[in-house]
Amino acid sequence: MKKNLVLSLTLILLVVSLMLNPSSAQAMDPQRQLSSKGPGTGCQASSGAAMLASCAEVAPVIPVRLTTDFVVFLPTVMNNVVPTIPTQEQTKSTVNTSVYSDQKFGDIPLYSTYLADDFLVGSEGLHIEEFFFPGHLYNNGTTLANATQLVFQIYGNNGGLPAGDPVNGGAIWTLSVPPSDSRITLTQGSPNIYGNVKLTFSTPLFLPAGRYWIVFYPEMNVITGQYGRYVSDSTNGYDAVVMNPGGGFLPNATSWTSIQPTASWGLAQQDLAFRVKGY
Repeated sequence: MKKNLVLSLTLILLVVSLMLNPSSAQAMDPQRQLSSKGPGTGCQASSGAAMLASCAEVAPVIPVRLTTDFVVFLPTVMNNVVPTIPTQEQTKSTVNTSVYSDQKFGDIPLYSTYLADDFLVGSEGLHIEEFFFPGHLYNNGTTLANATQLVFQIYGNNGGLPAGDPVNGGAIWTLSVPPSDSRITLTQGSPNIYGNVKLTFSTPLFLPAGRYWIVFYPEMNVITGQYGRYVSDSTNGYDAVVMNPGGGFLPNATSWTSIQPTASWGLAQQDLAFRVKGY
């Protein structure tokens, strides 16, 4: 009798569970369409400074501002384990699809331009597993595989600016590797243009709590093309900043300068597009 009662209760609970959780639920499509075309596409100037000057009328060859929107995804519970730090992402702007110069030129150093944006690490710290930077090549550039080095740097915060820069040093972490390095993945942001860069750490990089600035740029001669990064519609933390130490592009931004004032690019966006993945 007791055994039959237990069995009946079990069946009732099973039926209720099925009613509350139908198996026909549809999964969300994880794919999203990304904007891919930036300024400079189709410029046919020959090379060197002449290329830069003639292409400037087609699209801005000056450093382009990136916005750093952090989309914080809710942690997924797996086996009762909740990640302490979710992925942070600032997606590409849907309003401004231009890209802005972010490159160290070996052949025309006066035009070398660098971009930086900040991100915040919570009280428990962050083990970084991956960085991702969407970008685009123009002025005959097709792939970052033509770069001699891909440079990644992290700086501390100094009153709303990076505490250092690629020219004068001061990075708390830096990695410079050829595009062929096993930790690097190059993907297409637009057809046949390999401008997206993902760095996957073989051993996660730990950062304690605090605000940090991330810098990424390729070392690549202008003869193989120009590289630029996208901005984001997010409004996280401080303004992204740009510097053109030689003044070839931005004579009023030879040190770190917000991408919003006319001294740099006069952009409406505040952030650059990038992703930090960790736990």
